[in-house]
Amino acid sequence: MVTWNKKHGTGTYYFADGFCKYKGEWKNDLYEGFGTLYYHDNNKEGDIEYEGSFKKGLAHGEGKYYADGAIEYDGEWVKDKREGFGKVYQDG
Repeated sequence: MVTWNKKHGTGTYYFADGFCKYKGEWKNDLYEGFGTLYYHDNNKEGDIEYEGSFKKGLAHGEGKYYADGAIEYDGEWVKDKREGFGKVYQDG
């Protein structure tokens, strides 16, 4: 839903670059509540996915971070940073 030219409610947004997508809840044009952000990182880890809580457009609360389909972190986030209790997963 778009309210006063701002995304609000639940929906899917496809970024113009074709590599990024957000599916979830919006408030005042920002990610807010539960959602999944998908993007591609050419410099680091390939296909990235964050699934969890958002607040004011940032990962905030409980969430899972995946790189190339493998889980790397499951735990707490504060303002887009891993913080608090969580599990880190590594290959090997």
